[in-house]
Amino acid sequence: MPRSSEDKEKIWEFRVAFETAIRDEGWNKAKVCRALGRSNAWLSKILSGARGMDVLDLMKIAEALKIPPSRLLPNSPFNNKNEDEKILKKLRDVLTTEQFNKLLEMGPKK
Repeated sequence: MPRSSEDKEKIWEFRVAFETAIRDEGWNKAKVCRALGRSNAWLSKILSGARGMDVLDLMKIAEALKIPPSRLLPNSPFNNKNEDEKILKKLRDVLTTEQFNKLLEMGPKK
């Protein structure tokens, strides 16, 4: 099924936000893949919209870069504690307590 123009725009916005965040931290896509033990193809599929990224992968990337997860997402102000709290609240609503606690344990260290 072909993607809607809205879906394509969301994928593009995510890709731009993600690539901007890693570049700002002095990283590139290959370094992110190495840090996560993932292939370049895995990340390429995510950035093209061919596969999704789960929350744990997002948290692992943020931890490796030592940045808040919100910096990897589109339309989120950089280093905005309020945004991070909103994201955590949403995650708390969809994850089990065990999953949420694990996320907190592996989150970026400040």
